[in-house]
Amino acid sequence: MQSETWNHWIGDRWPFREYPAVNHAFDRVAARLELGCLRYLVPFFANISASYARWAYDLPASERYHHSYRFGLLIHSAETVDSALALSRDLMDRFEPVWHEVLIALALLHDCGRLFEVEVVDQRGGATWDPLQGPLDTFYRNGFVPLEDRFRWRPGRGIRTHEYRALDLQPLILGPYYEDEFELRIVDAWRKYFERVWKSVLIHDFYPYAVAHIVACADRQSVREDRLRQKTSAAPPDPKGTPPECYYSSLGRPSKIFTPPSSGGPRQ
Repeated sequence: MQSETWNHWIGDRWPFREYPAVNHAFDRVAARLELGCLRYLVPFFANISASYARWAYDLPASERYHHSYRFGLLIHSAETVDSALALSRDLMDRFEPVWHEVLIALALLHDCGRLFEVEVVDQRGGATWDPLQGPLDTFYRNGFVPLEDRFRWRPGRGIRTHEYRALDLQPLILGPYYEDEFELRIVDAWRKYFERVWKSVLIHDFYPYAVAHIVACADRQSVREDRLRQKTSAAPPDPKGTPPECYYSSLGRPSKIFTPPSSGGPRQ
């Protein structure tokens, strides 16, 4: 990993050092935080990433549409955080620090509800993994789940059902961060995110709206880039192979996202 701060804080909790594709995606985020004025957020990002990695582990982000390969969910999540940070430049400079934490957490966990859409079965004891009962890595260690038959997608899942179920996992993954002011802000931003209502913005709810909209744009950008990679590559990336320079292109900014209220609104 290139980020010294990331290395210091993640320590031995990161189980993917032998998977350069996963490491590269998260290292990009840490490097972006270090280069800007958000270096103080690297420990926060490292802690929640280490926690989420235990739940998502090697699962894909979708069945066929995007990041549909091993570790795809983690790579997509890191890409979304990186893109969200790029999109938030200037706009969120005057936001209080808690909103930057909310942006990172929402971008990282925006698809965590996907964990309810897969069925992972211990082929020795017959138990089925329940994300609300513990992380996937613990289930792997305590049971027998062969690599060639890790999981199955549950039939009958809705296109956006995973977004609503994600709220159930937040307290478990975020742990001690999920309390008081942060809890109120991320729940508010999450609801704005999955309601996808961008029609009118009141002064008092501009902050969660802005965070939710940035994450929605970042999510779409990561999906578009992966679908482009699918069209130009005959095979999915090897998580143990070195990602080529073009694999994670520079994430630019759209010409227009939204405009803050002219009055600036109250600081929240």
